[in-house]
Amino acid sequence: MQHVSRDFRSWVGGDVSDDDVAAYGPIFWLHHTNLAASGAHWQVVHSAVSMPEFILSATLEPFAVSVRDVLQMDKLAYSYDDCLFLKTQP
Repeated sequence: MQHVSRDFRSWVGGDVSDDDVAAYGPIFWLHHTNLAASGAHWQVVHSAVSMPEFILSATLEPFAVSVRDVLQMDKLAYSYDDCLFLKTQP
């Protein structure tokens, strides 16, 4: 996944293509919040899909948390209103 993000930022160019300063640019945050929203929507639509244990237990360095720890948005104190809409669909 990291290479996809880096490829996108290289395509955009400017400061966002430099790993050392990319997070200072607004396009970086637009890109990453879009990724987070897409992931949240996927989770709602595909709630019956389960991940293999080796992925769920993988540690996200350097933060010392697992994939399992960050999959529930309510525990991260954010949500997307349109995800509520998706939950009501057949």
